[in-house]
Amino acid sequence: MCIEDKCFPKTNSFIDGEQQPLADPEEFASKIKAAKDTQSDLDFCGVARVEALIAGWELGEALRRAACYHKTPTSVFEEAGVSMVIWANT
Repeated sequence: MCIEDKCFPKTNSFIDGEQQPLADPEEFASKIKAAKDTQSDLDFCGVARVEALIAGWELGEALRRAACYHKTPTSVFEEAGVSMVIWANT
């Protein structure tokens, strides 16, 4: 499952010079939590995308949203046997 924090209806991310609206960070974080809380299949994979940079926002906003959505250190992923983590635009 892949979700992103842009508002519906989603517009093309490559519209030049236009800052696009984003979802409320706390609301989006609750959607991520709901997906994990209802997970019944161990093979379930969730990808939550922070769209702030591509939607015309500053780096600070992207980092603020990323921290709100999840603050897990890399070592926790490794210890849990996670096989893939995507950090795009890094």
